[in-house]
Amino acid sequence: MNFPRVVICCLRRVLIPCLMLVLSNASFADSPNMVFILDVSGSMGAKMGEQTKMVVAKQAFGQLVTELPDDAHVGLFVYGHHGNRDCEAMEMLVPIGELDRAAIGTGVKGLTASQGATPLTGALMLSVQALGNYRRTGGKAIVLISDGEETCNGDPVDFATQMTAGLKGAIKIYVIGLGVNAEQQRQLASIAAAGGGEYFGAADAAGLSESLKAIRSTLIKRNLFVEEFDGPGLKPGLVLLNEDDSGRVLDDGKLMLLTMPGDLQGGTLKNILTYSGPEAEGDFDLTLDVAMDFTSGPFQTHQSVGLMLFQPESPGNRIVLYIAGRGMGDGDLYRAYFKKYSNGSDQGSQENALGPVGEQTAFQLRLEKRGYRYVGYVKPDGADDWAMVGNQSFLGKKLVPGIYVWRNPSYPEVLVEIDRFQVDSIEPLR
Repeated sequence: MNFPRVVICCLRRVLIPCLMLVLSNASFADSPNMVFILDVSGSMGAKMGEQTKMVVAKQAFGQLVTELPDDAHVGLFVYGHHGNRDCEAMEMLVPIGELDRAAIGTGVKGLTASQGATPLTGALMLSVQALGNYRRTGGKAIVLISDGEETCNGDPVDFATQMTAGLKGAIKIYVIGLGVNAEQQRQLASIAAAGGGEYFGAADAAGLSESLKAIRSTLIKRNLFVEEFDGPGLKPGLVLLNEDDSGRVLDDGKLMLLTMPGDLQGGTLKNILTYSGPEAEGDFDLTLDVAMDFTSGPFQTHQSVGLMLFQPESPGNRIVLYIAGRGMGDGDLYRAYFKKYSNGSDQGSQENALGPVGEQTAFQLRLEKRGYRYVGYVKPDGADDWAMVGNQSFLGKKLVPGIYVWRNPSYPEVLVEIDRFQVDSIEPLR
C-alpha cells in the first residue's frame, strides 16, 4: 500500500481516538509490552563490516530476545521482506503476547533482505494499533530498527507527533539507526523524539548490540517514584535537609532553588533534597530535569546543580553527577562532571564540556547503578542522544539519592529550576 497522505490522515483520525479508549486506564506493570519492528528492505543487504546489515541485526536481536525477562510480552513486526519496492510488504510476524522465544527465533531466522520498500509510517501505524488493542496493563513501547527513511509517501514524524499527543504518551517509540547517513538520521531521530522515546545510532555490530542493551534497560524499568513539583508541597518520598525558605519556592510546576554557599560534608549546605521513597531491590536509574541560569556576570562559573548518591550519616562518601560553569583553556563553558569522594577525599572525576556559558540552559542528568558500577549521563535540551560523562565504582554502604545546588560564597546567587525527578528500578534479567 503506497500510503497517500489523505489515507494516513483518515486512519490517524480513527485510530488514535479509538486507542485512547483502550489505553486510558492503563497502568505500569512490572514487565513491558513491546513490538519490535525490523527493516528487511533491500538496503539491509549492504555490508556492515564482514557481514550484511541483515545478518548483524538478526544476530543482535536474537541475543536481546534471550535476555528479556520471561514475563515480557513481545511482538515482532517486519516490513520490506518481499516484493519490488512493495509498500504493502508489512506483516506482524509474531503477534504480541507472552514472550515466545522459539516463535521469534523461527521468524527471524527466515528473514533475508529483499527489494522491498521502507513504509515507516504504515509500520508504525499498524504496530501502534496492535499495541493499543492489546489489553494488558503496563508500559507499551515500539522499537524500530531501520537503516533508511520513509519511501512510501508517509510522514512518520507527523504520525508519531500526533500519536504521542492523542495517546498522551501511553506508547513510546525507540529507534535504532543502523549505518545511516545524516539525512536518514535526522528523520529517524525525529521519529524517536516525537514518539517520546530515544534515538540510538549504530555504525557497526558492536554499536547495534550496545544500542539494544540500552533500550533493553530502558524497557525493563519499573517506575518507583516521580515528582513533577506540581502540587502545593513536596511529594512524600522527598525530604528537605537544612531547609531554608528564603532559597526555595514551588511555583508553576517547578521547584525554584537559589544557589547557596555551604559544605555538604560539614552539614552546612542548605535545601538538600533526599529521596526516602520506595527502594529498588538492586539496580536503578535516577533522572533529573533541570535548568540553570548561566546568563549573568563572571560568577556564572562558580555555581553547580547535581544528582548525588551519598551516606547522610557520612556525607564524605558520595558519588556526584553535576553541572557547573568553569573557565579553562577552551573558554568559559558549562560542563558535566562525575566525581567520587571517599571519606571526604576526591577520588578523581570525569567531565564533558557541553557549551558556552551566557544563557539559561536546560538539560537532563541520569545516574545509573549497575551492580557496583555507577555511570553518569547528560542530555542538553534539544539533543538527540545522551552523552556519557563518566563511570565510577563504589563498594561501600548503601547510598541514598539526593539533589543539591551550590555556589561559591564569594559570588552572587543564581536561579535553578527543577522540573522533574524520577527513580526507576531496573528489573533483573533471566
